[in-house]
Amino acid sequence: MGASILNNAAWRRASSLAERLSGFRQAEKNTQVAIDHELAAETLALWKASSPFDKDSYFADRLATEGISEDEFTRLLGTPVEAFDGDGTVPQWVQMLSRAYSGPAEPLNDDRGNWVEVANYPEAAFLELVEPLMMDARLQLRARVEKIKLDHPAAPFAPERAVDVMFANLPSRLLMLIAKTMVLELHVARLEGVLEGATPAERFANFTERLSRREIALPLL
Repeated sequence: MGASILNNAAWRRASSLAERLSGFRQAEKNTQVAIDHELAAETLALWKASSPFDKDSYFADRLATEGISEDEFTRLLGTPVEAFDGDGTVPQWVQMLSRAYSGPAEPLNDDRGNWVEVANYPEAAFLELVEPLMMDARLQLRARVEKIKLDHPAAPFAPERAVDVMFANLPSRLLMLIAKTMVLELHVARLEGVLEGATPAERFANFTERLSRREIALPLL
């Protein structure tokens, strides 16, 4: 699963402007990049019409922040993401996805007891989609906290308690980020007829169960 994530060009569509710009400049150095000028013009118009870039000098200031001219930005918008191979460097966030979704599909189990703010909401089941990310984050956090305690034995905290406290707000924040998208995907799945169940509750349960499957979760991400 990890290799398939790293080798999948789809993640490039989620690249930041800085990441795309780096790949674009590398591509222009090495080859003649095919640019879709019609797409570039349409996308540029959308950018300029969107808030806050439709006011004052926001758009020019944003380009200046990245050190890019409007002409170069326009060419970037018309370049397919497949051209951004660059030097083959994989962004850290893609490596994190690979690590989180390549491990055993083990739930947080008892750690779900920390989902205090969202545990009683039905939509909390949407978190099945990002549970591997939460589990990976918790493991990384625990490792760092335990190292601090190892290096400083007299530090006035219990590692597991510290992890619980710092992890507590994560489920609710993630749920706010994904809830609207998950509602949309729920309706799409219903219209496509892929959900099992005779009642809305059964179909909802089937939808959230499907989110725990890596082959379904990754395309949604």
